[in-house]
Amino acid sequence: MRTLVFSSQTYDRDSFLGAECPAGLELHFQPARLSLDTAALAEQHEMVCAFINDDLSAPVLERLAAGGTRLIALRSAGYNHVDLLAAKRLGLAVVRVPAYSPHAVAEHAVALILALNRRLHRAYNRTREGDFTLHGLTGFDLVGKTVGIVGTGQIGATFAKIMHGFGCQLLAYDPYPNPEVVALGAALDREFFESWGWLAGPGAWAVCALFTGAVLRLPLLAVLAGAALAGIPSLISVLIGIHWLGAPFAVAIFAYWCARLAARQGPRRVAVA
Repeated sequence: MRTLVFSSQTYDRDSFLGAECPAGLELHFQPARLSLDTAALAEQHEMVCAFINDDLSAPVLERLAAGGTRLIALRSAGYNHVDLLAAKRLGLAVVRVPAYSPHAVAEHAVALILALNRRLHRAYNRTREGDFTLHGLTGFDLVGKTVGIVGTGQIGATFAKIMHGFGCQLLAYDPYPNPEVVALGAALDREFFESWGWLAGPGAWAVCALFTGAVLRLPLLAVLAGAALAGIPSLISVLIGIHWLGAPFAVAIFAYWCARLAARQGPRRVAVA
């Protein structure tokens, strides 16, 4: 099967040629990105191997199908750049990578953490210049530190295991908690956010109101009352499904409330010694 590998780099060529390919598979490498202009290069190739930046829209697929291509092999797990409906209509089979190595991504994330913590990039530059002083390069121990993890799928779980090995406390969130991560002692699972997450919006609104009152030197209790009153139309807008209308109404009502409070106080008098 004649196969054209688009967007191929040197490491792609080395990986493909270093692997044990099945008999009858004839590989050709093309560094150019697949597009409507380069699709003609795939003529007489039964299979096209594409990457994430290649164009696999309907016009390109039609051009490939006309040239004899019958299979699109993706070098990626994602397939959002492929017009699947057009591929089905043209009789093109599409296959993809089922998953990447979670260890590769998780270990790279840990490497970045260590590099930032120990200022390895700065230490590298200093060493090249013959400067071996440690000023500004000392980091801190990771043991005992709290590490936040958003998403506990394969990559998140692998990362959690590595950081647990460092002796870190884990703080993880996922709509569908991973038992493996929970077993490591990760705190604040989904139940915390479902029970207390509703406080985030009103809490932020109250903080903004108090800040506004402090800047304008208004009575804080009256400002909080105005903030609560202004939040009513915002709540109604959410309940009736017009989310975008709530914020402008709330801000306008709160601004009017603060203006009335300032007018009641009258002009400020400044004593001059």
